Order: sequence, then C-alpha cells, then structure tokens
Amino acid sequence: MLACAYWQRLRPALRATTFGLVIALAGFVVTLLMTSSYAGSLDPAAVVIHQQSTLREIPVENRLDDGNWVLPGAVGIVERRFLGWVHLQLPDGRSGWLREEATIALWGRE
Repeated sequence: MLACAYWQRLRPALRATTFGLVIALAGFVVTLLMTSSYAGSLDPAAVVIHQQSTLREIPVENRLDDGNWVLPGAVGIVERRFLGWVHLQLPDGRSGWLREEATIALWGRE
C-alpha cells in the first residue's frame, strides 16, 4: 500500500527522468554519427587541396607523370614533409607527393 501511494507521486518524475535519458542517448548517438562522417578531417595532420595538382611518386618538379590528378576540395592526411613537398594519403587509397603550396592545413601548420 505504501509503495502504491509513493508510485502515484513519483510517476511524473520517473517519466521526466526517462524522457531526459532518452533525449541524452539520442543526442549522443547523433553526435557519434556526425563526427564519424568527417572521416580523416579530424586528424591533426589533415589538409585540403585548394588547387588542382599532380600527385607524384617522388618529390621532383621536372618529372613527367601519368596525370594522376588531385582535384580541389580533396582531403588528405600528411604523412611526411620534405623541402616544400608533402606526402599525402588520400581517402580513396592513393598516396603521393605534391607541393605544399597546393594545400591548406585544417588544424594549423606543424
């Protein structure tokens, strides 16, 4: 009888608490989904290519390459730097060297 009396008083608080927990859990799931969609751009070494450039096998300017282009807007992860060149790993699996002037760091220069 005592439990039934308190149940009537606690039911609105229990509903509000349950509703709050459901909202918090939904917010957590949405946050995880949104941050996972950014993929490599959350990496501190992430860069965006701002001009069309040739992705080269070695960091040499006068070498003829087969036209392995990187288009503006692509995001890559800098693996190494060498005398004004950066070695990028792209999300599509390609990797290679391109001039550092063609990139913009998302999280500041190292």
